[in-house]
Amino acid sequence: IYKKLGIYELLIARSLYSGQQIDKVGVSTASFDHFYLPRLHRKGLVAPNVTDMTREEQSAGGMVIEPKAGLFKNVAVFDFKSLYPSIIRTFSIDPLARLLAAQAPSSELVNTPGSIAFARKEAILPEFLKELGDKRTNAKNNGNEPLSQAIKILMNSFYGVMGSPRSRFYHADLPTAITTAGHWILNQSIDYFDNLGLKVLYGDTDSLFVQLEGAWLEGDKTRELAKNLNHFLAKIIKDEFDCDSCLEVEYEKLYDQIFFGAARSSAAKISERGSEQGAKKRYVGYADRTMSFIGMEYVRSDWTGLAKDFQFELFQRLFEGEPLEIFIKEEIKKLESGLYDHKLVYSKRLSKKLSEYTKSAPPHIKAALQLPVEKQKRLRSIEYVMTMQGPKPLALNKDQPDYRHYIEKQIRPVAQTVLLTQGLSFDEIHVGNQLNLF
Repeated sequence: IYKKLGIYELLIARSLYSGQQIDKVGVSTASFDHFYLPRLHRKGLVAPNVTDMTREEQSAGGMVIEPKAGLFKNVAVFDFKSLYPSIIRTFSIDPLARLLAAQAPSSELVNTPGSIAFARKEAILPEFLKELGDKRTNAKNNGNEPLSQAIKILMNSFYGVMGSPRSRFYHADLPTAITTAGHWILNQSIDYFDNLGLKVLYGDTDSLFVQLEGAWLEGDKTRELAKNLNHFLAKIIKDEFDCDSCLEVEYEKLYDQIFFGAARSSAAKISERGSEQGAKKRYVGYADRTMSFIGMEYVRSDWTGLAKDFQFELFQRLFEGEPLEIFIKEEIKKLESGLYDHKLVYSKRLSKKLSEYTKSAPPHIKAALQLPVEKQKRLRSIEYVMTMQGPKPLALNKDQPDYRHYIEKQIRPVAQTVLLTQGLSFDEIHVGNQLNLF
């Protein structure tokens, strides 16, 4: 597996560029020190000790535009390539440049969209990021994927390091300057699309989902949108901040259809109002008859095979315009007849020793405690089934599955996600199905 995925090559490349031993490449604060401290020393300065840092408030996270729950057609995804590194380069965001801003003349200052000043000529990070970016481009052009990935990981770690209290270069203004600039960029981009009569359905830190209509769906019009947005942002950044934009917006893909799932807490309100706020990072896209699941049960390890298969087939029918009620009724019948007994297994990892669960015992712990004592000592995960007698470890189970549990806890929540946005009710489908038996 390591050889197939090129993990050895990736680790070696990360080690070379981070200055860390192979087993320490994930220590991003040390990697940051490795390149930043020598450059700081060459300027005749030293950095503070980590223990001498003053801890301040945390910065805001990336901007999220929550979608409306439901099904939408012709949605293009636009992605900002390496957004945070590009913001650092564009606005000269840097620990030393922040420190020396108070001494620099106003003509040499960069004031970010968050009104945080940086000394333009003193910044170390932007030039180093440009150097890394050029090396990454060369690596990609030469087909060196491990090196390209290693550089990408290093570049993207800088934001987190400057906002980490464990870093000697920590200051709340640094990550705040980056995130507020990110918010400003997304808002300017939304205004750009609004002025074209196009609606932004969803946005998450460095990407925007835009619903296209009419002529914008023809030929290379979508790629032109990305190109024109780059020009628009470059002009407004030059006019307002006297900075050269390093931002690069790319057209990523076009979904023929996309479904945004509702937030769990608001799902019940959808049927009353017809539309409700969707959940972030939770959608299913459909392009070229292929589905992409993000944040849904289908890609989560804590749901059963029953729920995953049911969700896949349900969305397949939704996107292809097939009736959902008949499918759901048939799936429930198959479940209750025992055809899906092999799909009812839960798999859970144990976060601590069994003996440490003293206040409460969730179902997977109850199942684990039924195993022989010797197996319990070595247990790191458990597979179990919910039966009429409660949770049972898969290895020992001979009891009848609790089909009502699986209908309520696995089928219902998956179905409700779709049905309520379509004006349908799971209870009417299921109860109606049960009444037909009499």
